[in-house]
Amino acid sequence: MSAHRTADGRWYVKYYLPGQRTRPRKKYFGRGPEAKLSAEQWDLERKKAKRRGWSPPDPDQAAGLTFLALAQHYLNSRPLSLKNGKSIEYFLNAHVVPAFGRKPVTALTMQDLDALDSRLQEQGRSMATRNRYRDYCKGICSWGVRHDRLKFNPFEKYRSEKKREAKAAPPPSEDELRAIWARAAPHLKVALWAIAHLGLRPGPTELFAVRIADVDFDQCGVWVQRSKTHGQRVLQPVLPSFLEGVKSLQAAHTGRTWLIEYRGQPVQQIRRAWAHAKKAAGITRKLPLYSLRHLYATSMLRAGADLKAVSELMGHSSPRMTLEVYYHLLDEQKRQALEKLPQPLALEK
Repeated sequence: MSAHRTADGRWYVKYYLPGQRTRPRKKYFGRGPEAKLSAEQWDLERKKAKRRGWSPPDPDQAAGLTFLALAQHYLNSRPLSLKNGKSIEYFLNAHVVPAFGRKPVTALTMQDLDALDSRLQEQGRSMATRNRYRDYCKGICSWGVRHDRLKFNPFEKYRSEKKREAKAAPPPSEDELRAIWARAAPHLKVALWAIAHLGLRPGPTELFAVRIADVDFDQCGVWVQRSKTHGQRVLQPVLPSFLEGVKSLQAAHTGRTWLIEYRGQPVQQIRRAWAHAKKAAGITRKLPLYSLRHLYATSMLRAGADLKAVSELMGHSSPRMTLEVYYHLLDEQKRQALEKLPQPLALEK
């Protein structure tokens, strides 16, 4: 047993249950100096207990297995890809822990899952995202039942919603974009500029995960890992002007690691900065940050770009998905198509 730190800065203690030396367990304490101290103290107490001849109990059983502890067992037991694992960990830390992560699983009910869904709705999460997150919760509990860590799944009755979502909201106009840009914080400006050039999903698994080292100056592109395609690493083509912008960032901040940074650290979300800039610009309509990704797609489609090429740049599974999401915004293209329709018949005046 000893205290260790993960690559993302979390402190944990690796330990074995009495009579079990084949698979170590892990207890996590969070990040920072206080977490390190707590981990070391917890480890020291267990070692003292063992020297006295007392076998420390499984902490999960001693305090009641929490959902967060169950989720950690689930993650440790499955061969998840790095990106998928980080995606689930982000979901747990950002959404589940504040909602019910530290509650014993036996005390959870469907009301807890409904409360989580309400929290996600308030944050503007899409139905697809909300369904995926609730599926995570149900799946983790199902795993616990199969591996004899739980007697029942508190979320067994949950079923994904099938209601069709509204189409993508209209992207910002040029005037709206200029107004937001003029009031944006420096790190938000870099994010908006990056979305306009890359079209990546603004989140920790795609846009915020891009490092300066991922920029390929020789092939004029950026190596990215798509969150919707099992973490597949692909080269995203960019314009030469984007590469010049990256060089400017490097010149202004020597030793910069991440494409988008805040006070020298990678960002996990910029919703607050976006909301503040939007409010300062006097924009009251619904205009999520994701709409800049819509602008990236519709701008190319309006200019007559090849549908399949745009679909691949967007990281969509097929051109059909691109059509379903964006084509309702292309009114001018529909009118142009109508003008090409022959009119062999006409009523007499």
